[in-house]
Amino acid sequence: MKFTVKRTEIYGAMKTASRAVTKSSLQAANGLLISADAERGIVEITGTDIRTTLIKRVKNAAVTESGEIVAPAVTAEILRLAGADEITFETDENGVLTLLFGDSKYELTTIPAKEFPKSKITYPTNYVSVNGFGTLLRRCAFAAETRGEMQNIQCVRIKLDSGESRCEATDTKRMAMSVGLGAADGSMELLLHISAVNKIAPLADSGTVYVGISPPFAVFVGNNTVFATIMMQQGAPGMQALLERFNYDYCTETTVKALQSTVDTASGCLLAGDDSCVNITLTPAAVIIRGEAYRRRSEAALPSLCSSPSPETGFNYDPRHITDFLRQSSGSLRIAVDRRGFMLLESAGNKYLVTPRREAEIREPKSEKPKTEKQVTKAKKKKAA
Repeated sequence: MKFTVKRTEIYGAMKTASRAVTKSSLQAANGLLISADAERGIVEITGTDIRTTLIKRVKNAAVTESGEIVAPAVTAEILRLAGADEITFETDENGVLTLLFGDSKYELTTIPAKEFPKSKITYPTNYVSVNGFGTLLRRCAFAAETRGEMQNIQCVRIKLDSGESRCEATDTKRMAMSVGLGAADGSMELLLHISAVNKIAPLADSGTVYVGISPPFAVFVGNNTVFATIMMQQGAPGMQALLERFNYDYCTETTVKALQSTVDTASGCLLAGDDSCVNITLTPAAVIIRGEAYRRRSEAALPSLCSSPSPETGFNYDPRHITDFLRQSSGSLRIAVDRRGFMLLESAGNKYLVTPRREAEIREPKSEKPKTEKQVTKAKKKKAA
């Protein structure tokens, strides 16, 4: 294999493909597959975590000899630090990869391409094009479960439609739905693992993304990048069905910025080690938010009209569960709470359901244990020295 390519292009391709790589017991999966095609003048960089495969193409490369090898991850770091405009990649009969640029020469040990766990992806015949796909994913992905035994909720449910497209995620304590009007030009439903969603979201910001299904893979194509991941078969129930049964008792309107500022102020007394909890009460003229810890208390009021005030005891929530959604939103905000304390936040068509929690547990900080005579003596000696 031998080719010459611009450093910025090959480094960018390796950096992109590396998004799919996670530490694996399979040594070949820890590297990047480099494939060069002399006939087409194309170099492909492939990264994978077995479930997900990401391929980045570099076109118009000067390929004089086709071939493929698995390069070590350090290759990308060498390219980042190289000062040359162009890099030449060359392998010998022993599989040693040589990088040539300027007066520099690096020789790297590689792994045979046949050991790379390359997925057999069949490209779909039909695609749905989507705009703003990265934003659509991020506005709900934060609510998905990412670890633990409940694997069926470690996912994002995607429903693309020419009218209204939706993405949904939950970790049982909250549910998020992001909505995009006219984002897609066709209909398609996907259920993707959260690890795959977190990898594709940054790549989906470059423009139009083409989405297709080739069981068991969902395939995404855009900007010389191919992203394929195995779809999940089961996930949490859809949020839309739950919202149809949601009947609120207390409601008010404000802005995202105002609520976030009020929550941040009210939780200002909470320090590391405190039970993270705020109490929210809807009064006729304001939303009152309180935080409390051992010998510390803070309170903030958000002016807002509410025709049906909530009970004076209010409802308790994890403040992070509220601000996570607010950081993804902007503009006007509608707050609706039912008699059990389930709170629905709506902004620009995006919906977020938060479950209430028990009252805050006020914990007295653990006092330091008195020092023994031996510890006191040792401290004095250390100070004297």
